[in-house]
This record gives sequence, C-alpha cells and structure tokens, in this order.
Amino acid sequence: MRLIGLQIIIVVVMILAYELPSDSKSLNQIPEPTFAKKYQEDDKTLGIKAYGILRKKCSRLFNKYGSDIETIQIVVTNPPNFMIPTSYKDFCKFDYLCEQHGWKIQIKVMIKIKDRTLSIPADYRAFGHTLTYVMGGGHAPGIISRKNEEQRVCGWPIGYGSNVHIDAAELSFLPEI
Repeated sequence: MRLIGLQIIIVVVMILAYELPSDSKSLNQIPEPTFAKKYQEDDKTLGIKAYGILRKKCSRLFNKYGSDIETIQIVVTNPPNFMIPTSYKDFCKFDYLCEQHGWKIQIKVMIKIKDRTLSIPADYRAFGHTLTYVMGGGHAPGIISRKNEEQRVCGWPIGYGSNVHIDAAELSFLPEI
C-alpha cells in the first residue's frame, strides 16, 4: 500500500515539475501583434481593428495553425495622423492597389511562420515564410493575398502567382480616396 502511495506521489511531482520547452505554445497561444513604427493611438486602433477582421476571415490560420506563428507585425501605411497627403499616390506603398480598390490607407499584417512547423501541413510549404496580408477600405474593401502559402493556410482560393482579393465589407471603416 505504501508503495502505491509513494508511486502516486512521484508521478504527481513529475507532472508538476514537467516544463514545456520555451518555444512551444498551445494551439491557442498566438503572439500578440506589434507595430513596425511608433504610431498615434488612433492609428494603432485602425491596425488592431483590421487585424481582428483578418483573424475572422483567415480563422484557419489562427485557430488551427496558431502554434506555428512566430511573430505578428502590423504596419499602417500612411496613417491619417502621420501626414497630410497631396494626392492618393502619397497614401499607399502599393499604388496599384490604391487605384484599383480605392484605398486611401493600407493596413499590412505580416505573420512570420516558424522554420519548423508542427501543425501546418508540410505540403503547404509555409515554413519560414512571412505571410503578408494587405487590407483596405474604399469601394472594394478587402484583403489582398499574394502568395500561395498565404492563401492555403487561410483556406482561400489559390491565385497561383496572382493576387487574391477576399471581400471584407467590415473594412469599410478605412477611408477611401
């Protein structure tokens, strides 16, 4: 009887003492996003709101493959409190997206995938990639994805080298040109 009690104590101590490696995360532990630059609070609010919409539209990445995300960075391209532009081309880094979709401001979310993935299927070939999702409002509010890897992890149609535009009316809070 004492032997069984001692074994139970040893097992409990081993369970309590067990530590996960520092780089391991549960499926629900996704790193907090950071901002590439110092922005005004209003501009950060735009970025965080757009990021939340991306999480909903690309829920498979965050819900199923979240443990493979290393970092998340948000860039607000030409935020309203940063400068006063003289033409729409001053607003966006990728002018053709501004022109095509009527975007005045772009929110870019860059998600770095770990070099060694545990949950993303190997045939997606996303390991080590930085997935970049570009979002805007305007007359065609949505999310632009350029790489096949970005599209696969979200479960979106594959563009095979072409941009894929995912409609997101929720992004209409972002100003248009």
